Amino acid sequence: ADSDSDDGGKTKASAQSSAGISEASAADAFNKKQWELMQKLKVDYKKQTDKKTKKEEKRRKKEEKKAEKKDKKRAKKMAEEREIAEEEAATARALALEAQDRAHKEKIRKEQEEANRRKKPGPAVPGREEKCVGQVLYSSDLQIGQAHSG
Repeated sequence: ADSDSDDGGKTKASAQSSAGISEASAADAFNKKQWELMQKLKVDYKKQTDKKTKKEEKRRKKEEKKAEKKDKKRAKKMAEEREIAEEEAATARALALEAQDRAHKEKIRKEQEEANRRKKPGPAVPGREEKCVGQVLYSSDLQIGQAHSG
């Protein structure tokens, strides 16, 4: 039913441009005239649409690149922050181990000092007095066995 011979002398393009345009109101009539004028001026809507689509695609790709760059920058910053945090944690662990080691050494030193202090002569252990060369010390001088005599 829609063949070239059924057009009644109209071209296919003019049939398409007026198809679906009603002339019921003044606005519709104006719209029809506008379409006819555009057809006479050979305005290529497909070309304009393609151009606009291409421009939008270009803008979208640019935005995607920008977003990707921003994401990379954010990821890099997060990686650096994570690395810094790990370094700080490692430093803190090293300092804690060092402090623990110092505390352990201090404890051992105090225990050794305590052991040395207990070994020093006290009231129960005879005193060590300096003697001169040729001086003879007797058991009474050294206070040996005096606790047993009675």
